[in-house]
Amino acid sequence: MRKTVLAITVNEITNDNRVINYTNALAKNGYTTFLFSPQTTKEHKATYFFNSVYIKLLSERLPSFFMFNYLRLFEFIFKAYKRSKSYQPDIIHANDLKGLLIASRIKKYIKKDVQIVYDAHEYETEVNGLKGVQKRIYKLLERGLMKYVTRMITVSDTIAQEYVKLYGIEKPEVLLNVPKFTFPENQEYDLFRQKFKIKSDQRIFLYQGYLMPGRGIEILLEAFIGLDYDKDVIVFMGKGSLSDLIKSYQKTGRVFFHDFVDPSEYLKYTSSADVGISFIEDISLSDRYCLPNKLFEYIFCGLPVICSNLPEMKKLVETEKVGIIANSNTVNGFKEAVIEMNSVGLSSFDKGLLSASKKYSWERQEEKLIILYGQIRSI
Repeated sequence: MRKTVLAITVNEITNDNRVINYTNALAKNGYTTFLFSPQTTKEHKATYFFNSVYIKLLSERLPSFFMFNYLRLFEFIFKAYKRSKSYQPDIIHANDLKGLLIASRIKKYIKKDVQIVYDAHEYETEVNGLKGVQKRIYKLLERGLMKYVTRMITVSDTIAQEYVKLYGIEKPEVLLNVPKFTFPENQEYDLFRQKFKIKSDQRIFLYQGYLMPGRGIEILLEAFIGLDYDKDVIVFMGKGSLSDLIKSYQKTGRVFFHDFVDPSEYLKYTSSADVGISFIEDISLSDRYCLPNKLFEYIFCGLPVICSNLPEMKKLVETEKVGIIANSNTVNGFKEAVIEMNSVGLSSFDKGLLSASKKYSWERQEEKLIILYGQIRSI
């Protein structure tokens, strides 16, 4: 008998590859799968094998402001809870702590025998910006809701161990933020060089992702304009509050800004660089223990990486021999890493990159997900 899975996310799913990939995997492996998410006007090109249930929020018309953001959240929680009565799921896949709150209410008041999978996309109570009373509320909330959880998933081994210590639970399954790669073979791309007229003898370093405080953007800007030569340039591809700051540095000729591109084109741009940069500042435990998906995107595209001196990223890069770790998360630390990358040569990482690109595949993450769900079905 086919089991019904209700996945819940409080975020728009258009660019949330983790939610799309894992929900698609369940739908393709014999589960009748529905996904609750806020209604979006953004166009998506990804193929959805699951059933999308978009929840229209009246509060979406309000401006982005602290109190209004919480009003949107509460409206979504209330409407998702009401809509769930029509679906009677066997399993709920709760994406993050807010999703777990909805799932727990469904289990308590609507369907007591429903099983809950808690998918913590990061160290949920230790994220950057969470502090004071709000942080204490999140901690109390998560601790209170863990009794409803059947199985837990998270994104790195260190975070998994932290949850074991916190709650004395079975170690969560670690499913990495590895994107589902679809990339034409035997093709080479040079899109950044063509767009920005970057010289053939200049090496392109790429930072891709959200451009916001806590990601080392300001440090990288100062590091690259502070180099004693002009053979290394950096392209920032993404969006965020620091986009205008990056654009103001373009006149130096060493810094370039490119907006996000459609996910179907993403890896073509990634492979157009020479080196990938994964920089996260050590400003929260969630940041310290992270393994960003862009790290795996660089590896898949054959780009050696320079990364922050943080434990999970450092372990991956050193173990797989795919790049260089900055000695410190400072301007000098990253300048030295860039210079070291140039001195050792990019080709010295080819073997490690090829091996790692096969080892950290999407297929392996999907396999672990389906095994976990099979174990839940037998409970």
